[in-house]
Amino acid sequence: MEMAETEKLTPMMRQYRTLKREYSREILFFRLGDFYEMFEEDAKTASSILNVTLTSRNGIPMCGIPYHAAKSYVKKLLDAGKRVAVCEQTDIPEKGIATREVVQVISPGTVIDDDMLASARNNFILAAGRIGSMLAASWIDVSTGEFFIASLDLDMQASSLRKLLFELDPSEVLIQESLFYDVPAVKQAAGTSSAMVTTFPDWSFDIDASYAACTELFGTRSLQAFGIEPKDSSLFAAGVLLSYVKDAAKVSLGHISSIQQYSAATHILMDESTQKNLELVKNLQDAGEHDTLYSVLRHTRTASGARKLRSWIVRPLSGHEAISRRLDAVDRLYHTPQVLTSLRNVLKGVLDMERITTRILAGKAHPKDLVSLRQSIEASLSVYTLQREVIGLTLEDESIRTLTELSSLIDRAVFYNPEASMQYLIKPKYDHQLDALRVGVNRSSAMLEEYQEQLREETGISKLRIRSNKILGHYIEVSKSFIPQAPDTFIRKQTLVNGERYTTEALIAMESQIEDSKQQYRDLEQDIFRSVLQHVRDASECISTCADITAAIDCMQSLAHSAVTYGYVKPSFTDANVLSITKGRHPVVEKNLPPGDFVPNDLHIARDYHRFCLITGPNMAGKSTYLRQNALIVVMAHIGSFVPAEKALIGTVDKIFCRVGASDNLARGESTFLVEMHETAYILRNATQSSLIIMDEVGRGTSTADGISIAFAVLHRLLELRSKVLFATHFHELTRVDSPLLHKLYLEILEEGESITFLNRVKEGSMHASYGIHVAKLAGLPRSVIRRADAMLKQLELTRHSPGDQQELFSAAAELPSAEPQHRNTDRDILEIIDELASADINRMSPVEALIFLDRLKRRTGELT
Repeated sequence: MEMAETEKLTPMMRQYRTLKREYSREILFFRLGDFYEMFEEDAKTASSILNVTLTSRNGIPMCGIPYHAAKSYVKKLLDAGKRVAVCEQTDIPEKGIATREVVQVISPGTVIDDDMLASARNNFILAAGRIGSMLAASWIDVSTGEFFIASLDLDMQASSLRKLLFELDPSEVLIQESLFYDVPAVKQAAGTSSAMVTTFPDWSFDIDASYAACTELFGTRSLQAFGIEPKDSSLFAAGVLLSYVKDAAKVSLGHISSIQQYSAATHILMDESTQKNLELVKNLQDAGEHDTLYSVLRHTRTASGARKLRSWIVRPLSGHEAISRRLDAVDRLYHTPQVLTSLRNVLKGVLDMERITTRILAGKAHPKDLVSLRQSIEASLSVYTLQREVIGLTLEDESIRTLTELSSLIDRAVFYNPEASMQYLIKPKYDHQLDALRVGVNRSSAMLEEYQEQLREETGISKLRIRSNKILGHYIEVSKSFIPQAPDTFIRKQTLVNGERYTTEALIAMESQIEDSKQQYRDLEQDIFRSVLQHVRDASECISTCADITAAIDCMQSLAHSAVTYGYVKPSFTDANVLSITKGRHPVVEKNLPPGDFVPNDLHIARDYHRFCLITGPNMAGKSTYLRQNALIVVMAHIGSFVPAEKALIGTVDKIFCRVGASDNLARGESTFLVEMHETAYILRNATQSSLIIMDEVGRGTSTADGISIAFAVLHRLLELRSKVLFATHFHELTRVDSPLLHKLYLEILEEGESITFLNRVKEGSMHASYGIHVAKLAGLPRSVIRRADAMLKQLELTRHSPGDQQELFSAAAELPSAEPQHRNTDRDILEIIDELASADINRMSPVEALIFLDRLKRRTGELT
C-alpha cells in the first residue's frame, strides 16, 4: 500500500520525503525557485506558527515563504522551539528535477546571524553526560567562538546542572539519555530551563572520541597546550557537542581557537537558588534584566563587554590577588575621569568583533562585515592606547602590527556603500587588472547606447530600444506600429501584444563580449575578496585576543562609571575571616529611589564573635533588603567593583548562600516548605567557616511549633559551623538563645498611637512584635477582618501561656459575626474616613488612583446622610 502511494508521488515529492526522513525532527525548508516550501506535517505546524496560508496540491498540505525574507520566519520558528533544515537547489540540470541537499540546520544554539541574537548575552549550546560520579559538561557559543568544558559533582538533586543552566542560560541543551531518564532531578532541572532539550544515546558520549575531535578542531596532536590530558573526564560530552554543531547543524568551527576548563576553585560558589534570590542577572518578577545588579552596573559600550560583565557577575572571583588587579584598574579609571570619558567615547566605535569574525570565518561574509571589522579594530587599538598607562593591559606588538595591517588592507580593498547604485566588492585603484576590467564593464552600457542610436538612424524607428532581462538577455524592442520598418537583419526573439522583440548578429556578438567582460570581472573580484577574507582568517587569533581585552576594558570602565554615578567606594580585602560594612546600601533599591532616600546601615561580623546576626523586626521594615544588600556588596567587591557603602572590609569568602523566601515547584512535586527545606539542607551540608549565609524566615512554611523547632536547630548548627550568617526571623523565641557568636539586631520603627512608621534603621537588640496586622491593613484587608484580627491578637497575648484558655478563645471567636453590625455608628465612620484621608499618600497616587480613592470616600460619606 505504501509502495503504491509512493509510486503516485511526483519525483519532486519523492525527493522531499527522502530528505525529510533524514531530517525528521526539523522543519524542512525545501527550495523551489524563489520560495522555501513546506509540506505535509511541516506545513501544518509552520503555517500556524508563522501565520501563513496553508494550501494543498494533489491533497498534500503545503505553505511557502519568500527565500529572501527567510530570516524573520526562521527566528519565529526558533522562538517556538523548532529547528529548521535549509534545503537548497545545488544543481539545476537542463532536464529533470534539480539536485537538492540540506546545506544548514539552524537551531537555537547554532545561530550566528545578528538579527536572531541578543547582543548583550551569550548564546550557548550545552552538552552534558554522566561519567562515574561526575557530571561532564561542554558548552560553546558558536557566534563568538567561546568553548568550555567542566567536570562537576553530580549530587542527588542535580544542583550542579541546575546551577550551570541558570548561570549560562543556554538556548539549547544536548543531554545523555540515561542521565536524562534515570535521574529524575536532572530531567526536572532540564525541563525548568527555557532551553531546547535533545537527548542523545549513551554510546555517542566517549572520552577518546571527544579528545580526537578536539585535537582535529585545533589541528594539534594533543591538548597539552590547554592543560588537558587524554582521559580528562571534563571531555566526556565535548565530542557530542562538536559533532552536533559541525555535522548535524553544518556550522563551521574554524573560528574556535581555544578550549577553557571551567573551574570552581577560582570563583565564589553560588548555587542556582542564591543567584536567583539575589537577582544578579534576572529579577524574580518576570526573569527580565531590569531591577537586577546587572542592570545597575551595566554601563558597557560594547556587546562583548556586556556579555563579559554578565559572566563576571555570576562568577565572582575568589582570589584576592585577581580581585585586587581588577579593583586597582577600576580605581585608576575612577581617579582619571578624562581617560574614563575618552574610553567611553571611543568604545562606542567598537562593534561586535567576535560575532563579525565568526560570520566571516563561517563563509557568510558581506562587505559590510569587513568594514565593521575594520572600524572595530581601529577603535579597539585606540582603546588599547588610551588605557595602557592607566589599566595596563598588554597586547603583543606583533598582534598590533597584524591588526593594523589587516585594518589598512580592508580600508584599501573593500567597498561598501549601501546608498551606491552599483554594489561592487572591491574599491577602485586597489588592483590594476580589476580596474581595467571594470572600465570594460562600464563601457558596455555606452556600447549598447551607441548601437541603439545606430539602429535608430539605419531603420528610421525613433522609439527603438535595446533592453534586457534574465530570460532573453539583450533584445531590440519595436512597437507594433513600427514592425513593418524592421529590416531583414532583425531576428525575431519574442512576440508581444504591443510589439516584437528582436536580436541581431552584431547584438549577439556584443552581448557575448559584455558577458565575458562581466564574468571576468566577477571572477577576479571574487578572487580578491577571498584573499582579503583569508587575511582575516590568518589574523583571527589576534582579533579574538583584541576583542577579549577590549571587552575587559569595557567592563572595567563600566564599573568605574557606576562608582562615579552612584557614589560607590573601593572595598578593602583581608585574609581574616571578617565582614565589616559601614553605611551599606542596596544598589538596586537605591537606584529606584529619589537621591538620598535610602537609609544606609552597618554590618560588623568579627572573627571570634558576632558571627551570627539574628535580625527581628516587623514586616515591611526592610529586613530582606538589609540581608540582600550585604550579600550584594560582597558579590560586587569580588567582581572587582566599588560598593555602595561608606567603607567595606571584606574577609575570606568561599561560598555565598541566599535563602530568602520560596515558592512551590509543582513540576518537581515539591511544596513551598519542601523547597525551603531542600535549600536549607543544601546550605547546612555545604557551608564552611568562610561562607556567607543569608537566611530569611526559616521554618515559616509549617506549624508554629515545628517551625520554631527547625529554626532553633538550624541556628545552633550554623553557630557550630561558625559561618558568617544573617538570619531574619519572626520567631521571637530565638532571641532567648545566648551565645557570644550571636549578635541580635532589629529594624527600628516609630510607633505613634495605632500607626507605625518604618525607619529602616538597624539597631542592636531584639523586637518582639511583628506588626503583621498593621501590614494587613496597609494591604487593604476589610476593616471587619482587621478589627477581628486585632481583638484576637490582644486575647492571644493575654492567654499565650495557657493552652486551655486559648482553646476557649478560639471557640468563642468562631461565634463572632464577620460582617459589619447592622446599626451604624456615624461618629465612628466619620473618624474612619478622617483616618483614611490622613494616612493616604496622595503624592504616590497616580491621577486615576486618586480619582478612585476620592470616589470611594464620596460614596461612603453619601451613605452617612
